[in-house]
Amino acid sequence: KAGERRQFERRGCALRGELMAHGPRGKVDRFEVALSDIGLGGCALTGATLAPGTEVELRLSGHVLPGRVIQQEGSRLQRRG
Repeated sequence: KAGERRQFERRGCALRGELMAHGPRGKVDRFEVALSDIGLGGCALTGATLAPGTEVELRLSGHVLPGRVIQQEGSRLQRRG
């Protein structure tokens, strides 16, 4: 199960943000998303359907967090350091 593989603990939340997905040939798609959990290593969100491996930026409360989609089931986002 995913919880057993995680390096960082996740906390439940109810946050809204903006997700920018970087596609082929410089295309950028924008999504309004809702987060249901968040931690140092990533978050779970709804509001975007993206393929695993897609490079993204999550804009949340004035911060921009780079990452990539690791799982499409709701959506799981892994944060890059």
